[in-house]
Amino acid sequence: IRKKYNIDDEREDLLKCIDEWTVDLAARGGKFHGGAKADLADVAVYGCIRSLEGFTTHHWLLRNHTDLLTWYNRMFRAMPESKLLVIMPSAQRWKCRLLFSRIDLTHEKVEVLRLPHPSDGKLANFLFTSAGRLFEVNSFERSGYNRGSIFVGDETLVRDPHVLLGTEVAPVMVLLPYLASQKGNQDRFVTFTDIILGASTEYSDCRDAFKHMVALCRDGLEKQLACVCETKAVAKDAEEKVYRFSLERLAAWLAVIVRKTSEQAISSDLYFTEVGECATEELRRERLSRFMCEV
Repeated sequence: IRKKYNIDDEREDLLKCIDEWTVDLAARGGKFHGGAKADLADVAVYGCIRSLEGFTTHHWLLRNHTDLLTWYNRMFRAMPESKLLVIMPSAQRWKCRLLFSRIDLTHEKVEVLRLPHPSDGKLANFLFTSAGRLFEVNSFERSGYNRGSIFVGDETLVRDPHVLLGTEVAPVMVLLPYLASQKGNQDRFVTFTDIILGASTEYSDCRDAFKHMVALCRDGLEKQLACVCETKAVAKDAEEKVYRFSLERLAAWLAVIVRKTSEQAISSDLYFTEVGECATEELRRERLSRFMCEV
């Protein structure tokens, strides 16, 4: 960024911009730049600051500007996450973020939760809807000077896009880092409540987000546990079950997901760069299945 925009000190540059913004807000005398309600300028600046969330600069900006923090909290309450994603996820002048998902995020309340990623247990961003649906967020951005453009709909052309893909995943995926660890009681059967309490303790960095997810999709989680765990009915209560993590069941479940995804990809006639041109349909299926397994 320094090299591209000839900025000697990006903090000083940001400070000047924010100083101008807070002075303008004070001069208008309202809650927002638009007065009683937020206008596009409010959304633009809010989107830009939100895009820095998780970085030191984000904390530094809000810590050193009391007026900005007051306005930012006001915008946070006035701007639901779903509107921010649809209207203006990032107002950075050199980049536009686009979120693609199979559902219309304007019809369901959407939150961004930081939860353990099933691949390594590290915290990652997930979209969570009011209907209890969980979406993994994957980022795609071209590097270099020729970043290209994307057509969105029939009339919109977005230059230099940063694409976010929202892919629905089973909420039980979030439990995998805990279940696969020694703390997941792999050697004995435990109740669903024991699993949730144990995971809540293990996920101390995201305990509130995890509990919120469980509260909205508890029934689905119990059913999905049977895909990755051995189950037994408790003698005293036939309806109550106990669970023990099974690597074999997990592998079989993932194999089914890979097979269904491969079949969908083959029937769609999409071109995959990783697969390339294939002389026969059988070879294409083999390469595509291998690629899906790697993904």
